[in-house]
Amino acid sequence: MMKQLRPWILVIAFLFSLLSTSRLQAMHVKGNELPATDLVVAGIPAGSTTDAIYKSLGDPTALKPNRVIYGGITFHVSNKHFPETTMTTIDNRDAVTARGIAVGDSIADIYTKYGQPSMVYNKEGVHVLFYGVYMPTYDYRKGIEFITNGNSIIRIKILSGISQ
Repeated sequence: MMKQLRPWILVIAFLFSLLSTSRLQAMHVKGNELPATDLVVAGIPAGSTTDAIYKSLGDPTALKPNRVIYGGITFHVSNKHFPETTMTTIDNRDAVTARGIAVGDSIADIYTKYGQPSMVYNKEGVHVLFYGVYMPTYDYRKGIEFITNGNSIIRIKILSGISQ
């Protein structure tokens, strides 16, 4: 009986090793890490605390749940990670990235300043170019997303690597 079970045990062990390998590969970080200086907007590094933002920029133009807003710049804070920011969005030309890219610039401008993206995808009718590191099957991204309409940038997201 043991002789009959042995091939099945080997097959099951092999299948389990394949499953484990694919799971581990999915957990690996992909992409290219950007320097910390690239994750700064208006002098505020990604992952900064709300106190540091207030100290540097003064009173915000608006406060909304989990958001501190200065014109076209929004610092997002999650309850889970308060007071660190999880994301900064730029919605107009009030700010630029560390490499000088702003909302309204062309996709060609992005490629000139940043090169090839780590990941390109379409989401909710927009074209996204992501520069940074990510884990494909997890909610982990640290870097910059340029959200475009296919021609020019309509929003920029600086992602701190802290999950929402």
